Amino acid sequence: MKAAIVFILALAGVSAALAQNDPARDYLSNFSPLDGDKTIYSTDTLLRLELDLDGDGQYEVLLSMARDQDRKLGNIWAVYANTAAGYAKAGTVTFNPRSFYLGPIEDLGDYGLVTFKPTGEGEGILSAYLFNEEGVRDIDIASVTRDSPTVDSDTGRPIGQAIVDKYMSQTADAADAVTSTNAAALAKQYGLKVAGDQQTPSIRTASSPSSPASSGPDPSSSPRPPTEASRSLPWTLLIAILFLALVAIGAMAWLKRR
Repeated sequence: MKAAIVFILALAGVSAALAQNDPARDYLSNFSPLDGDKTIYSTDTLLRLELDLDGDGQYEVLLSMARDQDRKLGNIWAVYANTAAGYAKAGTVTFNPRSFYLGPIEDLGDYGLVTFKPTGEGEGILSAYLFNEEGVRDIDIASVTRDSPTVDSDTGRPIGQAIVDKYMSQTADAADAVTSTNAAALAKQYGLKVAGDQQTPSIRTASSPSSPASSGPDPSSSPRPPTEASRSLPWTLLIAILFLALVAIGAMAWLKRR
């Protein structure tokens, strides 16, 4: 019984330590665009959005470096869920912060963020990001081609471009809520080392229109060389180790008094 109590206390300590009170600190410590250029430049700007992605009244934090874009698809955002223990990363989404819909998605019977992913020449895919306690899912709602009809002949319901217009014509209230922090302010607040100006923007390769964005590997999860991994060791891991040590010492002292 005493051992079980110690184990539960240790688990609670790990959960609390690994959660983030400041998601921006975690994002910056793990910033890794697809091109591998992890350097923070003097011209960089960190973008932040706070959105209620699932309509539960609790706001998630979305962070993206302004230059971290997937061509015409928009910025790549890290999503941080607001949990009881603090903020925890829940996945990534890709959308233009000036052009998206957030709210009930009638065609899916759900609530989420809707974005149009252009593939060129007026064609593309209307997609939704659905968020819950398990993370973020990317679901295609409708595809648009130049010769696709706008009304289903059997049901009379809008399809194709008509569905795109239905959602994307509604401006999200949060579209103007993007806040930005420049590199100088980030360096001062988080102790970052900032390099000079970057000449070439960081652009990711566009996703295949026939494949959901979530089907590919997460670039941030790719293996890193040991030396690089050791330099980017999360500070939260050190806190977790110290917290566990304190819990163990306290538990041993408590057991001796029994």
